[in-house]
Amino acid sequence: MDNLGFSVRAAALVYGVAMLQGCFTSSSEGEASASEEICASLGKECGEIEHEGETYDCGGCADDESCGLAGLANTCCIPASCEDQGAECGEVTDGCGNILECGSCDEGNCGASAPNRCGGTGSSAMPTGGTDDPPGNDAAGNDAANDPSGGDGDDAMGDDGGCTPMSCAELGAECGVLNDGCSSVVQCGECDGEATCGGNGVPFQCDVAGTSQPTDELARGCFQFPVTSTNFVRRSVNMAAGDQAVDFTLNDLEGNPVTLSTLLETKAVVLQTGSYTCPAYQNNRAGTESLAAMFGDDVHFVVVYTPEAHPATEPSVYGGAPIPREFSDYEEATSYAQRVEQASAVTGIPSQLMLIDDFDNHANPVWCTYGTSPNAGFLINRDGVIELVQGWYNINSMRSAIQTMLAN
Repeated sequence: MDNLGFSVRAAALVYGVAMLQGCFTSSSEGEASASEEICASLGKECGEIEHEGETYDCGGCADDESCGLAGLANTCCIPASCEDQGAECGEVTDGCGNILECGSCDEGNCGASAPNRCGGTGSSAMPTGGTDDPPGNDAAGNDAANDPSGGDGDDAMGDDGGCTPMSCAELGAECGVLNDGCSSVVQCGECDGEATCGGNGVPFQCDVAGTSQPTDELARGCFQFPVTSTNFVRRSVNMAAGDQAVDFTLNDLEGNPVTLSTLLETKAVVLQTGSYTCPAYQNNRAGTESLAAMFGDDVHFVVVYTPEAHPATEPSVYGGAPIPREFSDYEEATSYAQRVEQASAVTGIPSQLMLIDDFDNHANPVWCTYGTSPNAGFLINRDGVIELVQGWYNINSMRSAIQTMLAN
């Protein structure tokens, strides 16, 4: 195909308060409803959404989860307790939009030595009407969010133990509830009209789902390791049905370069992201092989290997804390060769082409561009137009979309 026009919705970098999200096995049973298709295409997991004048029900969350309260509308969130966050006193958010009271100190002042920590004899770091998390909890992804220590250094804590709370503007937040770096929280309000908090995939920003502007370039290096409790990503999908797919070239397991536009010269492409430690991806292998048996003459089935969803003992890139699951046999790769080795351990996919997302300086261009999701799915027709986007890869709805595409 010559001059294939590729573009992509801007990658949504999403940093926030500690929220234990991860790669949970998604259901693949039953035909997807219209609501499921729309919700998946917009990356929405729960609650009701308005889209093009219609209301769609995106379902509910597990019993221990909250829906859409973390500055990111219509996503499921596992709340983090005071203990989970190492908070001994003061106020923190639970990562799901609720405010937790973590008690007071028997000795010393709360926050005199560090936010939400007891001890020290300096002034309390409890402002009048402030919050807790260090500046690392900047939803806009400021430099402090990448501080591996997770601390706020000298920016918020003065020599005398005093603390200057961060404002919503300083945190880059238009809505929601965040920690302010000084043992308390700051409430940044609600959104007007059809906009919701995080509606278009960027936490704590007011927006309407599906309204991001496309760009013509691959996003690279959208997340810098190591993962910490304040340096992680939220699951997101940055593409929408009707977008032009972004072109890329990645190597297969043998080191051979493969280009998306070249694949599209002969067949459509089902593109799936995954990793060995993601149960949802592992549990979809056999079903994808069935799809390949049905549609292999007309469709390439491609897997792009991305960061590990559930490392054995290290914090998950999707939650900022260890979330071990079935298949948590590896840690996050520290080199391209290690990523290839871990991808090679995936078995039972003879009809699926395994490509390795670029590891150079943690570039991860396909993951950054198509969406920081552990097991997303995309159906791309031979013209390079995305027919279906799935926040969680679903075999039945993918089969239906392929049938519809081939019938047209």
